[in-house]
Amino acid sequence: MKIYLYTPKDRVFAVINDQLPAGFEPVNLDFATEGNEKKVQEGGQWWWGSFYHNEKYIDRVIFSADYLYSGNHTITYVVRATTPGNYQVPQIWAEEMYFPETFGYSYQPNVTIIEESQNITVDKQK
Repeated sequence: MKIYLYTPKDRVFAVINDQLPAGFEPVNLDFATEGNEKKVQEGGQWWWGSFYHNEKYIDRVIFSADYLYSGNHTITYVVRATTPGNYQVPQIWAEEMYFPETFGYSYQPNVTIIEESQNITVDKQK
């Protein structure tokens, strides 16, 4: 997943709450069982001026920044599709914690997960 965020001025204590649609789950690349793909998949982040902290739950991922520089920010993380079907993606909610008048949200697209069939073709020769 990739989240693009733009803020016209510096922010203090900014939070992004990305609720995942049903059929998805976040992948925690900090676990040793997920291999050493963290920097390749999610990239490195500065701890000051950007979203440096994240919390991955079963239904959402929350990103926070103590101080957020103005301009464009990109957040990347990995999700796994678990259940085929058609889903509506919940809105991504961004806010400045102590200034409730400063917030933003995304549109709600639809997403379809298609189960990959494992067809086996047998060529019979006479």
